[in-house]
Amino acid sequence: MESKETQSRGWKGFSRAEKSWIMYDWANSIYATNISAAIWPIYFAMVIKGLSNAGVINTVYGYAVSAANLIAAILSPFLGAIGEEIPLHISRFFPCFHMTDREPTDVSLIYRLAEVARERMKYVYTGNC
Repeated sequence: MESKETQSRGWKGFSRAEKSWIMYDWANSIYATNISAAIWPIYFAMVIKGLSNAGVINTVYGYAVSAANLIAAILSPFLGAIGEEIPLHISRFFPCFHMTDREPTDVSLIYRLAEVARERMKYVYTGNC
């Protein structure tokens, strides 16, 4: 059970980075839901339009969704295990060519980002600092 402090934290209690991740997760969830619930069935029905029987279409759709979920269930442990093994390279932005109106990325920000990333990942590298 959450404490009263956690429950009353509200939107203002989050840092800018936390708010960004919350909004990203919210948008990503809506995107995945729309694709799987609204767009994919319509696309699938159009692709197998040649099948005249609605029961056959529903059966093929069910098998396709089941196969996709089975593949995801089998691969998830392996993909999750290698997630922290993938190296992350954090580089600075340098203004040049057409983007000279922007400031270069502060070096301290690059090192701070690397510290945060090292909490979850094994191989984090800072470049061009």
